[in-house]
Amino acid sequence: MFCFLKIHLLVQRRYCDNVDILQVCTSNEQLSTSNVVELQNHLRDSPKALETNKQWLEYDQQREAYARALLDRMLWLKKQLNEANQARSQQHNKDYSDEEHGISQMQEYCEGLLQKAKDQLEVLREQVNMTHQDLKRTQNRGTSKITAHVK
Repeated sequence: MFCFLKIHLLVQRRYCDNVDILQVCTSNEQLSTSNVVELQNHLRDSPKALETNKQWLEYDQQREAYARALLDRMLWLKKQLNEANQARSQQHNKDYSDEEHGISQMQEYCEGLLQKAKDQLEVLREQVNMTHQDLKRTQNRGTSKITAHVK
């Protein structure tokens, strides 16, 4: 838009300068035919240049509107992406927390099973020791009865 205003100002100045030159030249009566033709061409081209500048201004405004819409769309998409990333991060943290809790519970359960197995193993060892001692006593009695019988 600034560019158009600058061009428009230059065209207006040029038009005014041409009119001023024409007035100065006519007042001095030093106007040659080639100068008159050149000034007429400039004056004739000024409305065309003005129309061209208007068309460029319209194009520039359309381009600015398109760029603004594109920028708005990019900002909206960036916002959506940030929201999605934040939601995913929160879900991941929740899942990780749930997973940690599940792992903690599983570990406690396994530790409980391990302790129960150790306790049962200890009971079985005691039973084996008792059974082994009973077997030795039984063998010792049997051996002492056999030796007493033999005597």
